[in-house]
Amino acid sequence: MSFECAQISLGDLFDFKNGRGFRKAEWRKSGLPIIRIQNLNDPNASFNHFQGDYDPSIYVTKGDLLYSWSGSVGTSFGPHLWQGQEGLLNQHIFKLEPKRPINRIFAYYMLRHITREIEQSVHGAVGLVHISKSKLESFKIPVPELTEQQHIVAKLDELNADLRKVSDCLDAKLLQSTQLLVSVAEELFAGTSGTSAALGEVCHLATGGTPSTHNRSFYENGEIKWLRSGDVHMREICDCEGRITAAGMASANTKFLPLNSVLIALAGQGKTRGTVAMLRTQATCNQSVVSIMPQDLKSLLPEFVYWYLRSKYDEIRRLTGDDGNDRRGLNMRIIRGLEVPVPPMTEQKRIVAKAELVHSVSAEVLANIERRKVKAGELRESVLAAAFRGEL
Repeated sequence: MSFECAQISLGDLFDFKNGRGFRKAEWRKSGLPIIRIQNLNDPNASFNHFQGDYDPSIYVTKGDLLYSWSGSVGTSFGPHLWQGQEGLLNQHIFKLEPKRPINRIFAYYMLRHITREIEQSVHGAVGLVHISKSKLESFKIPVPELTEQQHIVAKLDELNADLRKVSDCLDAKLLQSTQLLVSVAEELFAGTSGTSAALGEVCHLATGGTPSTHNRSFYENGEIKWLRSGDVHMREICDCEGRITAAGMASANTKFLPLNSVLIALAGQGKTRGTVAMLRTQATCNQSVVSIMPQDLKSLLPEFVYWYLRSKYDEIRRLTGDDGNDRRGLNMRIIRGLEVPVPPMTEQKRIVAKAELVHSVSAEVLANIERRKVKAGELRESVLAAAFRGEL
């Protein structure tokens, strides 16, 4: 079914009510939840609460249409239909109150479609964007009759439900493949012969520092690679975005890390803490990364240490909290005390070779799953585009 209708500016469709900037001193353990950007994407994210007086315009209930006008491209920035508990809107988020009859779910879908265009029209740091109220109000969406809006919503809901089933199936396969790799790695190290030792006894450990961010000469035109914990998600690190100058390196008392050493992230968001990688380039790091290099390469391979620590990822994370999700970071003392097996060199080489083979097969499976997820996402966007053109 197709339709023809006028394009109406968002400013003519909605009143944009900005949230309030709640000070940390106003946070409480109980009261009305403060809805921040992190709560828009993660239903499990924690809330701060507020107990004082507030402007009724920032009160949010289930089904309200929100727009994060400052956030990360593709995630927090853009429209959100609030599905959580009643709360108060934090700054950097608009609450959209309709000025005329409009199906809010229809409006949400239309806003999702034009958000890519909005992101490309505004400015911000890499991966981050923000837009002014006046500029956001100038964008337009098609607004057919309410009955047509309801038809489009029903069609999009049906198609999205099918796509969610596909996405959930792919996520399940992705998890199974990841768990299989971990399981195989654990089996490889089970029953290794020889002795074991604490990392601090058989390896050189080193970390780095952070030059003062107030001194631009420590960063501008810097050519020295400078790693942070977020870089350790790569299995092998050959490059990174971070750069510092020689003056910055000297000021932070940081040194070049040993080439081919194992890196472990001490802290970081999400799954970063406890992640390991192999360093394949000359680089320095900040204090959230530790380099691990065997003292005697004839008795212990860095790659063996890498695969062993990778197989113990969950156990290492639990060292800082009961469930592995504790926000406390690892530290040098913990890393030094980690026990690592030291089997004969022939056994180490055999384990590393098998781990590499399993990883290569698993990586191809994971890449194939990711490609299918991208295609599913592209199909979802094409459906939204068709709805925007009135072709559903």
